[in-house]
Amino acid sequence: MTNIIDYIKWRGDLSFDQSELNKLDCLLFSQIIMHEFKEIVPSIEDKKRIKIIDAINQYEKTVGKDYRLGLLIPKAITKAFYLMGEANRYKDLEISDYINDVNEETQCQFCALTIHISNNLMIISLSATDDTLTGWIENISMLYKEELSAQQKAVKYVEEIIKKYQKDIIICGHSKGGHLSIYTTLMISDQAYDKVKAAYSFDGQGIINLEDRYDKKRIKKITTYLPQGSVVGRLFCHPEKQLIVHSNVNSLFQHDIFSWEIIGNDFVYEKKFDKDSEEIDDIVKQTITEMDYEHRLKFVQVLDEISKKIGAKTLTDLSSNKKSAISSYFQIDKKERKYLSEPIKKIIRNKGMKNCIIKTIKDIKKYNI
Repeated sequence: MTNIIDYIKWRGDLSFDQSELNKLDCLLFSQIIMHEFKEIVPSIEDKKRIKIIDAINQYEKTVGKDYRLGLLIPKAITKAFYLMGEANRYKDLEISDYINDVNEETQCQFCALTIHISNNLMIISLSATDDTLTGWIENISMLYKEELSAQQKAVKYVEEIIKKYQKDIIICGHSKGGHLSIYTTLMISDQAYDKVKAAYSFDGQGIINLEDRYDKKRIKKITTYLPQGSVVGRLFCHPEKQLIVHSNVNSLFQHDIFSWEIIGNDFVYEKKFDKDSEEIDDIVKQTITEMDYEHRLKFVQVLDEISKKIGAKTLTDLSSNKKSAISSYFQIDKKERKYLSEPIKKIIRNKGMKNCIIKTIKDIKKYNI
């Protein structure tokens, strides 16, 4: 199977003048943001930029190629990043305006950077959820909050970048970053929106709690790409165009973009989602609809309370404290626990979800994850 790594090797010798920017380039840019670039890529307050090859050299010195980005973050992201540093297509591109804001008190995890493609075009890459529990709790808070801190910061970031450089932009992101790409395109000012050429979401969650707060005409600039067995990316409402990409795995690991099949400079597409994905999407939407505001609020609060009792800061910490997580769960009042357990039980008892969990366990063993 050919994936995005093969694309770098195949297309990497051609400049953007020789082969114009496409969605696969944006897919790569949506991944490099997952690296820690503090004191490597100039911040949003700075006027400087750094070439990708120079950023890689500094990353190698200060962080290292073998650094694990997080429990659920593929190692292939770093492999792709280093290959981009060897490719004529990417190595001399300048990146700038890095921001990585993680705040436990405000339950915010927001990270972004800007890639300068030409004198007239920039890519804004919005990060997926990192390894922090703060980021995961913020995501789930979408169930009841009208607007997340990360959503506010994404809108502000895009508007500031457009004002700073006065160029056209493409917004892209994977997972949470994809969701923020959709949200930002719908919610930025009219003046900023006019500079948006396109927005790409790669298996990113849809929108919720927006109702009639956005101009429906803006949807035409947004495209979401989802694997045939998507679970994460099908959450919430997707009014924009959706295309289904073939993944070479059949489990929750379809969320990993390195499992997506590519031919030339495009994806290999499927005509429809698989049966398990459809069943999971139905049960999740039904479960959320049946939860009133108080239930949604309590659901998030119980999760947050468990994480605080454990004392874990990241998913990696949590994975090494499984017994503590179970113990913390049973320390919570039985009535409160039901706000969390009842909807989860309903979802995991679904036939499609059961099949997906079994496939995921098999993939964990097969790929030694």
